[in-house]
Amino acid sequence: METDRRGLASERMRDGIANLPTLPAVVAKLIALDREDDRYFDKILELLEAEPNLAVRVLAIANSAAVGSAVPTTMLRPALGRVGSQAASNMLLAAAMTQVFVPRDDYEKGLWRHAVRVGVVARRMGRKAGLALCNPEEAYTCGLVHDIGRFVLFREAPRKLKRIDESDWESPTGLLRTERAVCGFTHAQVGAMVCRQWGLPETIVDVVNDHHTPEDARHPTLTAIVHCADLAMFPSVLPGAPGTEEADDETLREKVWAALPPFLDLSLDELRTMIAESTEESAALLEALGVG
Repeated sequence: METDRRGLASERMRDGIANLPTLPAVVAKLIALDREDDRYFDKILELLEAEPNLAVRVLAIANSAAVGSAVPTTMLRPALGRVGSQAASNMLLAAAMTQVFVPRDDYEKGLWRHAVRVGVVARRMGRKAGLALCNPEEAYTCGLVHDIGRFVLFREAPRKLKRIDESDWESPTGLLRTERAVCGFTHAQVGAMVCRQWGLPETIVDVVNDHHTPEDARHPTLTAIVHCADLAMFPSVLPGAPGTEEADDETLREKVWAALPPFLDLSLDELRTMIAESTEESAALLEALGVG
């Protein structure tokens, strides 16, 4: 009987994923752009000019305190110059996703805060690893979408997600075990299905699927970075939960620092600083997304 219920739940979940709205066309265009192209800035500007709702958000960030300009601008080109084309591209992706998963309550806003913060700290970890090992912007994108399966669970099975979060798991492994027991599948598996349906690159699909099991990952370096970024921002996923920046040294060392791979050669103090700076950097984007 329990197996039958899980099978039915899995079928409903697949139907729910199949019926998700598609991402705006701007996302496919963004992903197809070459960040090394000399015209990258102009191409981002062209995309913004065709997406007024997203352009407004770039203007909001460009005029925010986080960017630090005393003179406001109402023009897209100088706004994009302030924000930076890569930062604007990242914001466009996040904004497009919020059109699919609109943050309506504190829980969904908590999911978004976690997603953005993981993306930002993953980018910083990617820079630390070096371009020979990792593209920092790809790390950001993977970090941003790593928990997209939890958004789907919240939409399709909110009571089950509540049961999962109220269980006494204390680690990612415990979370996956609880999800399998309650749902018959994990948020990582659901997330990979969503990313594939949306037509995101297979690298992103694989990292989302493997982000809690980096030891078995098909893209070990990128997955390890997203896994560590997730750990670094792990407590921020729940409404009202303290951020990792508030953890004491022993907790931070045990929960995050001990999991860092050799290519992320960070001291405990450097890790704490990276987490704090990433949280601060995320604030402007979250505010522009209406999730602050």
